[in-house]
Amino acid sequence: MILFLLAFVAFLIIGIPISVSIGFSAVLGCLSLGYPLVVIGQKMVSGIDSWLLIAIPLFILAGNLMNAGKIRPRAGGLDSRWSGSRQRAGLGHLCRYVRICFCRRRRSGRYRDQGHA
Repeated sequence: MILFLLAFVAFLIIGIPISVSIGFSAVLGCLSLGYPLVVIGQKMVSGIDSWLLIAIPLFILAGNLMNAGKIRPRAGGLDSRWSGSRQRAGLGHLCRYVRICFCRRRRSGRYRDQGHA
């Protein structure tokens, strides 16, 4: 345990990023306990093999792509055209309008039996 902590602090003092410092200190500690390198790699891969952990960077990537593609100003403009004015939580209202349109188009949800086109 002390080796983990000392290696982590030493890597931080050197200026290595926190995530890399954690990984390096964990590998050093496991090697000092006698784990083979193959087992360390398998444990690292199985530890991050989760759909939830994969979803987080993909959501960040999707947000960055939308910002780079200037989708947000277009969506804001669409919201102001549909609602008639600039209002708070405009993107939430836009999502509601789009959902209503799709439900009407598919004739599903609460709009199924009301005869809306």
